[in-house]
Amino acid sequence: MVATSLLQETKLEASLLAHCVTVCKYFHHSIDDLAHRFYEQLRRRYYVTPTSYLELVFTFKQLLLKKRSEILTLRDRYVTGLEKLKEAKLLITELQKELKLLQPRLVETSANTEALMIKIEQDTIQVERKKELVAADEAVANKKFADAQAIKDDCEKELAKAVPALNAATDALNTLKQDDIRVVKAMKNPPSGVKLVMEAVCVMLDLKPERKPDPNGSGKMIEDYWAPSQKLLGDMKFLQNLLHYDKENIPTKIITHVRNKFYSHPDFDPKKIRMVSMACEGLCRWVRAMVVYDQVIKIVAPKKQALEAANHELAPQNEKLEEKRKELREVMCEPRKMCEIKDIACRTISTYRITVW
Repeated sequence: MVATSLLQETKLEASLLAHCVTVCKYFHHSIDDLAHRFYEQLRRRYYVTPTSYLELVFTFKQLLLKKRSEILTLRDRYVTGLEKLKEAKLLITELQKELKLLQPRLVETSANTEALMIKIEQDTIQVERKKELVAADEAVANKKFADAQAIKDDCEKELAKAVPALNAATDALNTLKQDDIRVVKAMKNPPSGVKLVMEAVCVMLDLKPERKPDPNGSGKMIEDYWAPSQKLLGDMKFLQNLLHYDKENIPTKIITHVRNKFYSHPDFDPKKIRMVSMACEGLCRWVRAMVVYDQVIKIVAPKKQALEAANHELAPQNEKLEEKRKELREVMCEPRKMCEIKDIACRTISTYRITVW
């Protein structure tokens, strides 16, 4: 009764179900008999419980359902395969009918394809010639670009020599405050280092000195920059004017004067100037940076002109090259379309031949 109840889910035929129930009972009883013999011969017990019987029935049921599912899956695949073969057979029959009707057109297409292949070969030769012309122009353009880039790199290399000093001078000016300037302006009898720096700044800004008698009693008139320096230091835009100084176009007369009189002066040293005035140290650095930058810019200026000339030559060369590239793309486009037509025709002919075979 237990086996019959548990095996109802398998939906077996009544006679087959009865045989399966009999087999389950036989296995259970035979194991029970073997357990008695096992004990009588080896004096070891093996227990056969109702749970063992249930596990036997459940295992049989699971194995039956699993195998049934596998067999049904294989059967469905087989049936599906037969249906696909049937559909393919019908499709091939229809295609054969259509291809028989298309045979005259296929012959014509084959002839056209041969003609297209000849034209494609001729166009390919033309494309290769265009490629050679474009490659030659590209080589010329690349040479001009490389020359221009070399000049540009040389300019940047030269400018790199002046940039650190220029940045340091700009940083020094940015750290100055109006109070620092007022301290220098208020000096009644400034040190020689302060006078030297302010005189250099006045020369850089093209300020004229005052002429006054030599205090040493020589009887000669001397040029005094301290009075113009005080006026300059009183200008609220003094530092801004220095930061926006036109360092690209310093007059030759001014920079030559500064280089000869101040730049090589032993006391015109930021470290020495720092001992007498923090503000004048920054101004000293600025003047020295302008001299260095002017030296570099005079070297770079001809190179910049050469760079502009190289770029001027490169621009029309690039335009000419782009026009030839455009022509090459147009020439290459036509053979590509013909190749597509040829491929379609070849596939059609191949399909016909395969189907007939």
